[in-house]
Amino acid sequence: MFGGLSSRFWMLRKHINLMEPEELKKLPFYSWNCLTLCLPQKDVDLVIKDEKDMEKVMKYLVYQLKTVDG
Repeated sequence: MFGGLSSRFWMLRKHINLMEPEELKKLPFYSWNCLTLCLPQKDVDLVIKDEKDMEKVMKYLVYQLKTVDG
């Protein structure tokens, strides 16, 4: 899953919605920095802040999963 869609990130979203505007500027990451790998045994939540690194990870996953549409 790409973006803050997993339950871990949704719990953080509830906290974020209660924050003051000046606190929002200090957030450690944004939803587009989030990636969840859904494995058979568990989910692995990753935060990749650098856009180029996220692009590399996404391209690698699409290549390894042998998919065209992601």
